[in-house]
Amino acid sequence: MKSSREKPEYSLIVSPEAQADVVDILQFTLEEWGLQQAEKYQGVLDNAFSTIHHNPHLGHKRPDIQAEYRAFQAAQHIIVFRTEKKTVYVVRVLHSCMDFARHISGQG
Repeated sequence: MKSSREKPEYSLIVSPEAQADVVDILQFTLEEWGLQQAEKYQGVLDNAFSTIHHNPHLGHKRPDIQAEYRAFQAAQHIIVFRTEKKTVYVVRVLHSCMDFARHISGQG
């Protein structure tokens, strides 16, 4: 695996929906389990974003979302993304129990 200090081959774009998902996840974690756990979970999500940024082919396909999307697990959440040329587009960050088809349809 490449070092996080190396410049990745791909650029990373996080959709406004995915950004809002992360804010909601961290707010919920803060309210339910406190600041220390929220900071820890933010680290988990940051590491997962870095991993797909450097290695976008690590994600896997899911039968409940369109074929162009890949999924990468980060603790209890799944980062849903697609790659196009040399760009990774993160479209959502969803809890693993959510209805992916409902939350992903029509995402760019």
